[in-house]
Amino acid sequence: MGSLNLIIEKQVKHILFILSILLLSSPLFGQSERPEAIIIPVSGIGDVTNTRKLILQNTLEDELKSHFRLVLKEKYQEVLEKVVEELEFEECNKDQCILRVQEILQVENVIHLQVIGEGSDTQLILNWRTLDEKRKKEDFCEDCGTGDLRKMISGLVDKLVGGTNKVVIPKRDKEEIKYEKKTAEKLEKLVEVEKDAKEFLIQVTASGIGEGLSLVYYYSDKISFGFDSLYRKEELSGTFISSSGTQNAILIRERSTSLIYGRYHLFSGSFYMQFGIVNRDWLIEAQYKSTSNNKNTVKYIATYPDSTTIVGIGWNWIADIGFSFSLGVSYIPTKPDYEYVEENDYYISESKKELWENYVNENTLETPAFIKLGWIF
Repeated sequence: MGSLNLIIEKQVKHILFILSILLLSSPLFGQSERPEAIIIPVSGIGDVTNTRKLILQNTLEDELKSHFRLVLKEKYQEVLEKVVEELEFEECNKDQCILRVQEILQVENVIHLQVIGEGSDTQLILNWRTLDEKRKKEDFCEDCGTGDLRKMISGLVDKLVGGTNKVVIPKRDKEEIKYEKKTAEKLEKLVEVEKDAKEFLIQVTASGIGEGLSLVYYYSDKISFGFDSLYRKEELSGTFISSSGTQNAILIRERSTSLIYGRYHLFSGSFYMQFGIVNRDWLIEAQYKSTSNNKNTVKYIATYPDSTTIVGIGWNWIADIGFSFSLGVSYIPTKPDYEYVEENDYYISESKKELWENYVNENTLETPAFIKLGWIF
């Protein structure tokens, strides 16, 4: 009986030993062998949409999970914000900030995908750096969609990292290092820093309904919101001879207009469609006075509803230095209300009313054009 118990005890030990090996070799226990890595958000230069960058970011992270333990995005962003506050603006260039983040998080590996687009051509550059060295791989594609670029990322990861969980930094020759430095210097002039993105556009405006200022806020690359404040006043005078005698006339055209609108920028470009509301105080008035006694005779008045809508299209060009030039045309529904005042026994005939209303309609713009010059901050 004792020998039987001894045999069972040995078999149990063998089973436990085998189970231990299986558990330790499983992905759950083996994942600690993978080094940590920071994945910097995908950056784009040229014709690269935010949607494409987000899709490629997700693909890159998925491909790298088998080689690295990825640092949480929230943790990286939190440390990066502290580093920006800690270092002075002049000192916090891209490399120095990332190096400081690596030191704080004690993470050796940093990986960053850069997408450069021009028309239908796209170049992918996958960068991998440690505290001591940098490596990169690039691929180029003509007439490629986002699906093709995702496949290219898989190939770049395999070339750069390899098929093993053990990360090895290859040694580079002098020519390769020299080439990387020259490429980095060229790209540095084009790199977009998202936290410094320009959002506010201030412009001086001239239009058919007045002159003033325009302020536009860019919510995204496709959506913006704006406010225009415009004003114009014209005053004309003259003397007229009629069957009622000689009269002096003063004509006033005054427009005070506020526009609040949203814009949708097609294809994230300069062309836009505009929709909004108008608050206005418009007046066209003609006051007649007798030259003999300077008394009022008749007054013609045209006013407009306080609120209406506006729709339009336009083109807004912004130079790299921030200067902007804009052209646009809008439609503002406009139907005036008329009022007539008769004083001191003077009378306004129906024919004169018709002439006045025709004059007002001719001087009322429902489709004003806009020209704007300004600067984006």
